[in-house]
Amino acid sequence: MIIVSILMGGLFLVGTAIAGLLMFYQLRQAADAASSGAAVMAADAGIEHSLSCYYATTTPATSVLCPPDGSTFSMCQETTALPNGATASSSLSFSCTGGSPTGFWAQSFGYAGGGKAERVLQSFFSIQ
Repeated sequence: MIIVSILMGGLFLVGTAIAGLLMFYQLRQAADAASSGAAVMAADAGIEHSLSCYYATTTPATSVLCPPDGSTFSMCQETTALPNGATASSSLSFSCTGGSPTGFWAQSFGYAGGGKAERVLQSFFSIQ
């Protein structure tokens, strides 16, 4: 009778330990999903900032001065801390051909959850 009681107690102990471990993993995944969502929203805010900077500093689009060698150059680089604890780091890069811009990339990195989640968004816009 004592051996059966010890075996049953051991089975219950192992069962609750496994259930606790599975619950721990589920809680961690839920927190990471929230951090991932915050990082995506931060990256989106960075893209919006890059576009806002583009329209505020380059009117019309052909007023951008490109290097004569046709290389790429960057502007509007900024890192912003958001109210939800996430961080957005954005930049705007121009592609030049023959001294005039042919398009630009708006690129943004979103960080959240103390650096656990990082998401990157990049958009290319052609200048006609």
